[in-house]
Amino acid sequence: MLERALDPRERSKLGAHYTPRAYVERLVIPTIIEPLREDWEAVQARVAELDNAKAIEAVKAFHHMLCTTCVLAPACGTGNFLYVSLELMKRLEGEVLDALDALG
Repeated sequence: MLERALDPRERSKLGAHYTPRAYVERLVIPTIIEPLREDWEAVQARVAELDNAKAIEAVKAFHHMLCTTCVLAPACGTGNFLYVSLELMKRLEGEVLDALDALG
């Protein structure tokens, strides 16, 4: 719908092209989400061996890292790369916050 609303010559100048979610996920999951999940799994493994205070500190440190991670949209078009990245990262953040809640 976005692409049809713009004149084809103008759309080309703006770089306003819509990339379907499935294509975006093929790039975002292996390059952003999987490395973050690996880091999160490493933190979870460490947490199991730490006392409660240090476990909370480790989870909070990961949460801070996650919240300060920057994502650059390679397409610079409609923002779909950013929206999908944000949604998937927010799901991971939910898991992190649940872990913090479980730790007290």
